[in-house]
Amino acid sequence: MAFCAFVFTAACYLLGFGVAIFCCAPAQPGGSSWLSEKFYYGLIPICTSLAIFAFTVRLWARAYIRRRNAWLAACVVAIFAVVLDLALFLKYRGRQDEGIKLVWNSESGAFSWGSGEVRLPAGFTYEAEQGIDTVVGHFTSPDGELVIEHDIGELAGEHGGIGGAETLTEGSRVRVGRTIDHDGKGRTTFFFKVIFPDNGCANFYLESPNERDAAAIEFIARSFRPTGRTPPWVRPLLPEVLRSDCRYRLRLAAGF
Repeated sequence: MAFCAFVFTAACYLLGFGVAIFCCAPAQPGGSSWLSEKFYYGLIPICTSLAIFAFTVRLWARAYIRRRNAWLAACVVAIFAVVLDLALFLKYRGRQDEGIKLVWNSESGAFSWGSGEVRLPAGFTYEAEQGIDTVVGHFTSPDGELVIEHDIGELAGEHGGIGGAETLTEGSRVRVGRTIDHDGKGRTTFFFKVIFPDNGCANFYLESPNERDAAAIEFIARSFRPTGRTPPWVRPLLPEVLRSDCRYRLRLAAGF
């Protein structure tokens, strides 16, 4: 009976996980809702949990003289699993940003936020700012003409990151992109950005009239190293809803 209760509870969690992935996993813009990850991480766990439920109920039925008692025991265990699952979800939901700890080393130009680390070009200085629901700040070049801003946290989103060039660094995604804006006076402004969606949803970006200033963002992208606890080989195997640290995924109006 104890074995059945344990297996039944595990199946409840497996079912909840499969339903969450199958129904709530984000799809890429314009893509089909039947993504491969929804099949492997959604539909298969759902079918597996249903098979476990059927197997467990049959074992339970043999342990009880009356089948009604077996169903009552299954319902009690299911209610307990759901309550425990909701309690853990509410306790840890929205606490991801608690792991963000900014460390700036002016001598080496290294900047760390807990789950990732980058380096800034030589001579840059750093100043932290007060954000509303994300961690913000900016880096300034020695001549004061170039300002690189950062926006870190699950509510920072991936704005500006979708559609750019994407590479992997130790299993974590690095997205670099740009947009070009032309005003009515014939002036051109470039917007450069690098995003690390798998490591604290960290965004580094700058605006400049000089296209060559993209080198500073590219420097940050090349210097990135993940410092989280997730092994490099595990993260690429995770479904998007667990892999990315960004709660929202937005686009810029202009294409990359």
